[in-house]
Amino acid sequence: MIGFLLDQALFSAGVLGEKGIRYIEDSFSLFGEPTVPGKGGDLSVLTRSGEPRAFDTKTSSGDSDHLPLSFRLALS
Repeated sequence: MIGFLLDQALFSAGVLGEKGIRYIEDSFSLFGEPTVPGKGGDLSVLTRSGEPRAFDTKTSSGDSDHLPLSFRLALS
């Protein structure tokens, strides 16, 4: 994607330290399944180019353009 900032996660300095909970490097990912289960069948959440499908407030249709994030944390 060019020119887009995808959802992100912020970590305090304590999380990135050596003690306690720490972020595992390179474990961050964006949920990118093209469809999710819905009441009337599968819902398309990504455009054909793989971008999140935005919700259209004028027609009250579409999906949230914020997709779930995942990352791994470890206890030290």
